[in-house]
Amino acid sequence: MKTIRFVLFTMLFAFFANTASSFSQIRFSKHGEEDGLKIENRWRRSNFFNKNSDAVLIIKLTNTNTYAVNAKLSVGFYRDGILAFSSEEQTVCLEPGQVKRGFQTNFRFTAEGITIAETHEDNFSWDFATVEIIRVEKCK
Repeated sequence: MKTIRFVLFTMLFAFFANTASSFSQIRFSKHGEEDGLKIENRWRRSNFFNKNSDAVLIIKLTNTNTYAVNAKLSVGFYRDGILAFSSEEQTVCLEPGQVKRGFQTNFRFTAEGITIAETHEDNFSWDFATVEIIRVEKCK
């Protein structure tokens, strides 16, 4: 009986460990690089269970410099080339080689009134309204 429980427990553990790791490896798309700061992004829904919820742009930053930087970013969402929404500026300090994304940096930008499906339409686009990379001695 103990052997059956052990085998069952091992199988369940392996299944859940594999499932969790596959969810954590959701890929980011490369957006570009600015002054040694690699910028990547991905889209998610603001409410996972509601496919019609607002789209959320998640930014991932990687400092490829040999020194620390302060990065200040803001995002603009456009429909038919007209600015529909602009975010507030967000600032983060990154040490050399450090990677930060989403909740860690508050670089989650909600495209209010726009669904994931609409982000793939030709009349929708986004870009950075502000990009400032400043070299600093170290992060505080």
